[in-house]
Amino acid sequence: MPPRYSADAARCGWGTSVSYFPGSEFLVALWRRDIVKARIELVADGLSSQRRDALWWAIDCREWFIRMVADDFHAEMETIDRMLETELRR
Repeated sequence: MPPRYSADAARCGWGTSVSYFPGSEFLVALWRRDIVKARIELVADGLSSQRRDALWWAIDCREWFIRMVADDFHAEMETIDRMLETELRR
């Protein structure tokens, strides 16, 4: 069982793992899919600058969350890249 962390550390994501906090695995999986969808939408022609900014904001926020709760951020980003490649091949 992972060590207990203070409430402040938990809120900030210090020293945490995805499996430690209930629901965080689900959120990481959900936000990986959101990142893939947003990246695919970004390549569309005719996006307004507001929409493009909103998509980048969504990507940045979700990546920040993943960085805070995942054991291996780089592995999560590689998973997103593989998911993106799979979607683009369809």
